[in-house]
Amino acid sequence: MFPTYTIENYVEFGQDCQQKKETLSKQEFKVFQERWGRTLVNHCIKISLWWESLAGEWEDKLKQLPFATIDRSGLHKLAQMPLEALNDWYQEITTSLQEHGVLRPQEMGRIASGFIPKSKRTLKLGETLTDEDFALVGKKYKLTATQLEALTQQTLELADGEPVVTENMFPILEAQELDPSVLLGKSDRTTWWLRQKDAEIAVERSLRLETERKLSEELDQRLAQQAQVYEEKLNEQAQQHQAMMEQQAQRIAKLEQLMNDGLSRQKAKTKPNSFFSEVNSLTPNGSQASKKAKGFGNLAMAKSGTSHQG
Repeated sequence: MFPTYTIENYVEFGQDCQQKKETLSKQEFKVFQERWGRTLVNHCIKISLWWESLAGEWEDKLKQLPFATIDRSGLHKLAQMPLEALNDWYQEITTSLQEHGVLRPQEMGRIASGFIPKSKRTLKLGETLTDEDFALVGKKYKLTATQLEALTQQTLELADGEPVVTENMFPILEAQELDPSVLLGKSDRTTWWLRQKDAEIAVERSLRLETERKLSEELDQRLAQQAQVYEEKLNEQAQQHQAMMEQQAQRIAKLEQLMNDGLSRQKAKTKPNSFFSEVNSLTPNGSQASKKAKGFGNLAMAKSGTSHQG
């Protein structure tokens, strides 16, 4: 494309691409990308934006590097480096120049590769989430920009002002039937799985204890009710027994009264004649006294008969 490949060439082309991206319709810009090549256009836009972020002194230093030509891929890698790593990269470039006396075009990208942060493929449990992490989540689940924005907002609200960590996002993902373990590396995935199992066991144990508690309460209640019924029956039986004892005592008292009354009447009927009683009391032998009394009686009767006859 360019007769000589300099940094300025890529920067100027990238600025032109960026302008067209802002002014053309999406369809028109897509045609423009297809004409020049999507990768070239995107790389040059990245390079131009990076170049504009540099301080003026760095622009001069980079332009003065004795590259015979600028490798676009290498320049794109340089644009992906954090700005704070640019000084270290420059020191290595100048060291290579001093050792070899020449800078090959590939040196720019080769050295820059050592300073480019490796793109994250997974998240770690407990780490604070960044915009890059949310972008990774969107990529993993193929979320639209609107869906990713909603997920980010919900996660921030769930954290309630605290630093947002990976686990804050999981309940929201599970509510959308998305598997959170997809975001984790092998080690963290195992840790998360064990945590889930522990949580399930804890829930099952809690439910079992609650069930046992309810059954125990029901059993205690039933036993208390049965004890109350038995106590009422015992009280009723005791009262019935007491009433029977009282009735029996009354019958016995009446019977004793009747017996005493009967004995009294019987004694009154069998009381002896006073005369004979007196005789009996005066004679030691009751039978002889009785015979004598009889004799006296007969004698008296005889005398009475004689008297009548005369």
